[in-house]
Amino acid sequence: SRKSSTIGIMTMKRQLVFRKTYYTGIKGLDPEKRLEAYDTIMQYAFETPPELSTLSKDVRPVVSIILDSIEADFQRWKAKQEERGGSR
Repeated sequence: SRKSSTIGIMTMKRQLVFRKTYYTGIKGLDPEKRLEAYDTIMQYAFETPPELSTLSKDVRPVVSIILDSIEADFQRWKAKQEERGGSR
């Protein structure tokens, strides 16, 4: 089911839904590059936008797609919160 393939993590005004497709896209990378991908995703979700040009060439395309998806999820969440009269 859709619920079993995601894990929601909420922090302040940011939310990260980690989808199974993200894991699938990252798991084929070697361990060092996997860590680079996961660290970049967490930095994006909970800190500041990372500089994608500094990522290794194998990580950059995977992470770019994932970050676009995370941003779209966040924008949908934000719109729902605004419809409800503010964030929780």
